[in-house]
Amino acid sequence: MKAIYENQSSYELIPLNAIKMQNLNFLAHWHVDVEFMLVLEGTLQVGIDTERRTLHAGDIAICGSNSMHYYTSESANSVILIKFLPDSIDKQGTWQKNMLCPFIEKKSILQTGDQGQKLYDEIAALFHCLYNEVTRQEDYYKLYIQGKFLELCGLFLRHLPRQEGDRKLENSSPSIQLIKDSLLFIEENYMNHISLDEIAGKMNVSPYYYSRIFNKVMGMNLKTYQNILRINKAKDMIISDEMPIAEIAYECGFNSVRTFNRFFRLAKGYTPSHLRKTLYH
Repeated sequence: MKAIYENQSSYELIPLNAIKMQNLNFLAHWHVDVEFMLVLEGTLQVGIDTERRTLHAGDIAICGSNSMHYYTSESANSVILIKFLPDSIDKQGTWQKNMLCPFIEKKSILQTGDQGQKLYDEIAALFHCLYNEVTRQEDYYKLYIQGKFLELCGLFLRHLPRQEGDRKLENSSPSIQLIKDSLLFIEENYMNHISLDEIAGKMNVSPYYYSRIFNKVMGMNLKTYQNILRINKAKDMIISDEMPIAEIAYECGFNSVRTFNRFFRLAKGYTPSHLRKTLYH
């Protein structure tokens, strides 16, 4: 499971990574890196700070540094994800001063005029080029990556819409920090029963206010988030630990193995015992 907050970025040779991923499912998290995502096939739900959208093939998501974001897939999809440090572009914090809109629909690019199709084709080709260069690492690939990456950023900043002042303020509002603080608390105490009243009290807000903000930012209610978090923790333990599955269930906060098995299968599409068996075959 991806960490709630990633405070260290790992790049082996260059300060950029480009990967293809399928059927994305990541709970809300944040990190200093910027992410560009191009949907290749299918649809998925993406939440960035206080906004969430259903993205379709050809759509783009742009997640700024330290923006909270999550991915949810209810059907098959594939994406190219480009992740980089903000100062890879310049040292003046361009991405923080000129924040792009987090969601760019393919059709909105195509509607920009006679050059819309050409612009979209150039952007899509650069995504694929960066992925290929990072994957193949042919001669002088670092130079190719640097050039193509800066070209992509230039196209974004020149042609794609920017966030309006009110939207910037909303996405950096105290409500985002409230949810970040509460997620850290939940991460540290996921194995215990944590009620809505308890978390709201810890955050010094009313349960109603906290529930409303949580649902808006996270795209799910608190109980659903807690169960998914526990299931992901349990999956990691099944893979890395030889502890009996029943003990893992209780260790992760489930009060019965039957309940654990039911939630696990609903979330993952297979049982905990099936996962354990596949590790030894």
